[in-house]
Amino acid sequence: MAEELPVYRVKLDPLKMGDPTVEKTSVLPSRIFLDPQLKPAATRVLGLLASVAEWNGHRYVRVGWLANHLGITERSVRRHLSNLKAAGYITSEPLYDDTGRQGINRYRIILDDQEGKD
Repeated sequence: MAEELPVYRVKLDPLKMGDPTVEKTSVLPSRIFLDPQLKPAATRVLGLLASVAEWNGHRYVRVGWLANHLGITERSVRRHLSNLKAAGYITSEPLYDDTGRQGINRYRIILDDQEGKD
């Protein structure tokens, strides 16, 4: 069995979602920060998703919202989300409006090796 790695806590600035005066905090396993496949900006995307995720790890969010709060382009966010999916840290599900147009994605954060296998 691999040695248990410490958990790093990442404190983010107040978000303009809900009450902007409330600071959101996310806790990510250190293996994410040590993963050579992920760039630092990808860990920031994951940290922001984690900080706004519901108790079950799910979050409905627009790419533009992530880009705005991280100060990077939507294209960069999409690339980092794709890398996070390829590395197995998140899953995503597109949601469509009544006209069949995709409007938003539902992301699920998977930090435990057993999650997502149901």
